[in-house]
Amino acid sequence: MLMHATQIFSDREHRIILNLKRTQDMELCSLVLRNPLHFRIVDCYPVFSDVVKKARLDKPHLVILDIDCVEDTDELFFQLQELKRKFPDIKMMILTNTLNIKVLTKAFQAGATGFILFEDGVKYLFDAVQEILAGGTPVSKKVTQLLVNSFQITHDSLLSRRERDVLREVATGKTYAYVADVLNISVDTVRSHVQHIFEKLNVNNKSEAVIKAREARLV
Repeated sequence: MLMHATQIFSDREHRIILNLKRTQDMELCSLVLRNPLHFRIVDCYPVFSDVVKKARLDKPHLVILDIDCVEDTDELFFQLQELKRKFPDIKMMILTNTLNIKVLTKAFQAGATGFILFEDGVKYLFDAVQEILAGGTPVSKKVTQLLVNSFQITHDSLLSRRERDVLREVATGKTYAYVADVLNISVDTVRSHVQHIFEKLNVNNKSEAVIKAREARLV
């Protein structure tokens, strides 16, 4: 839930760095943040590694980054994590046109505290900047819905098809060697599947796994 763009700041100037590649994105953010009372766009870097290099000099309160033009998001989030480790007070807000639960999760794990869609519009973006600088966590409605849906895991999606195949055989007392032969996989692969099943079901042994899986009607 976003705050309205009210006077939530003191007279302190808030320094903002943009990490954007597309000209239209830069123009949008410049328009939104053209508020001399509160915001100052210190610089705009097309590459996030430059943000990290210049952070000590720029001293930003907020970094706004567009992840749509990034080829290697894993590397980006690693750098984001490093920036947060060195400068934990810097706020990070993601701008994107794409909804992807894996990318979203990694972004928050790396230290992002806001996730906004370009389609939300100028007013929403302005309110989001106000909120994140006030200590909030602005998230688009569509992003919130995506997060909610990701936690509503179906029985079929909890375990993979192969993991359910392995569990069905193990549940009947079959040995790993027998299961490997029946499913045409190696014994080590069977052990790996069983370990993943334990982790997903949060159990410690085969008996607990079988009981929990039957209760959840996974097998």
